[in-house]
Amino acid sequence: MALSTPCIGNGLMKLPLVLLCLCMMLASSRVARAQEDQQAVRAAYIFNLSRYVSWPRPLKDLKICSEADERTGRLLKEILEGKNSDGRMVHIVLAPSGAEQRECAILYLGKASAVRVAAVLQDLGTSPVLTVSEDPQFVRHGGMVALVRAEDQIQLHVNVGALHLAGIQMSSRLLSIAVVDHAGGRN
Repeated sequence: MALSTPCIGNGLMKLPLVLLCLCMMLASSRVARAQEDQQAVRAAYIFNLSRYVSWPRPLKDLKICSEADERTGRLLKEILEGKNSDGRMVHIVLAPSGAEQRECAILYLGKASAVRVAAVLQDLGTSPVLTVSEDPQFVRHGGMVALVRAEDQIQLHVNVGALHLAGIQMSSRLLSIAVVDHAGGRN
């Protein structure tokens, strides 16, 4: 007579694997939520920058352009599109062309490569476009504002030389909480 393994035995063997899979799914969804939360915080920073910055020409509407990844761009659009910033309607432009970039009030580059950043900054020249990135080295390479993660906070790094060359002024109140760099203008 052959011995048979009860069905419950096979199920118990699979239980640790199922639990492991569930834990991994929960952990990955928490990581995704945490990343989305960080991007939402960056979106809030970008919006608030618009309130503490003045451009050399009056802006009827505030065009915020995003060259960040698609997910971040969609989140920016979802959070900021149609908001009012000091009487200006916010419009989000995703993946703008070179000509469109020069029409932006703010250009968010996200985590763009150093090569891409250099090309964009050179193309913009001294156009009055507030450039923003997540790269800690961004301001040293001619960018204007870096939103740098430091432990569980976001620090604001500002290149006042680049702001000055583009004719953009930033509130002293905002500069007082920023890490200020005098690296100079765009390459």
